[in-house]
Amino acid sequence: YTDSDGGEHEVRARFVVDASGNKSRLYSSVGGTRNYSEFFRSLALFGYFENGKRLPAPNSGNILSVAFDSGWFWYIPLSDTMTSVGAVVRREMAEKIQGDREKALQALIAECPLISEYLQDARRITTGRYGELRVRKDYSYLQTSFWRPGMILVGDAACFVDPVFSSGVHLATYSALLAARSINSVLADDLDEKTALTEFEARYRREYGVFYEFLVSFYEMNVNEESYFWQAKKVTKNKRTELESFVELIGGVSSGEAALTTSGRITERSAEFAAAVDQMASSDDGNMVPMFKSQVVKQVMQEGGQVQMKAVLGEDAEPELPLFPGGLVASPDGMKWLPYHPA
Repeated sequence: YTDSDGGEHEVRARFVVDASGNKSRLYSSVGGTRNYSEFFRSLALFGYFENGKRLPAPNSGNILSVAFDSGWFWYIPLSDTMTSVGAVVRREMAEKIQGDREKALQALIAECPLISEYLQDARRITTGRYGELRVRKDYSYLQTSFWRPGMILVGDAACFVDPVFSSGVHLATYSALLAARSINSVLADDLDEKTALTEFEARYRREYGVFYEFLVSFYEMNVNEESYFWQAKKVTKNKRTELESFVELIGGVSSGEAALTTSGRITERSAEFAAAVDQMASSDDGNMVPMFKSQVVKQVMQEGGQVQMKAVLGEDAEPELPLFPGGLVASPDGMKWLPYHPA
């Protein structure tokens, strides 16, 4: 690099971790290709608002996701007064949105009564770092390689599914934890690089896969027969070959236990999830147990729950089991990988 005085310097490190996001200029350095999912190939238009309405306490800080005919909105409180508001729509609307982003966003808000209500007394931020209306398209992708010797991809540099439920935040922080454990293990000479980083990639691909399945189930659940957007998101409307070929990429090197196998399985699990949500919605007390028992939700919560349990209990947590045959487990302090030795 060149410093402010024009001097040239070179920096070296044992490992380079690319955490620079979806616009990374380094991700291709690990080899492989970036493959895009046809199922999630949508477009997101988003901006930031001040003084938007909040959900009633104790849920005032929670994310609100709202379906409407043209797609769905996210409504994410970032502080007591600032909210990220974005519309996810079909990619055929790209030309209209790029032409006049302000007009396009206001038109989409007008289509969605609940978001219109929440923004009734709000104003869009138009200056500073949050002042731009932004567009992301074709955002769902997966790199065929997550690492090479000396270099690792984490977060959006490696993969991204969909903005719903902010799954990218979990995948980014989870992959960073996996990468840190692998790097610590190699630097301590406990494991060779291939063994440590194969564990990193296998777990990261698996987690991407379970979120992919969960989010496909979320889209499949919407039953609006009049909406082009929601009908296009039906698994039964998508070509089996396209969906299943992307599923094979998700499996990658992670073993035969890829989160997704066939579109038939996705349809089955989506139906189970939808029935559980309907049961919750129709109950007097909003009992969420049926939803948590559905297979897609149990898978999504598994690893996150394990990480939180270890964070709370530390070395008093129950010993882990490998996620894969011959796989590794986290050390008692959660900082490194260890070979698994059954008790």
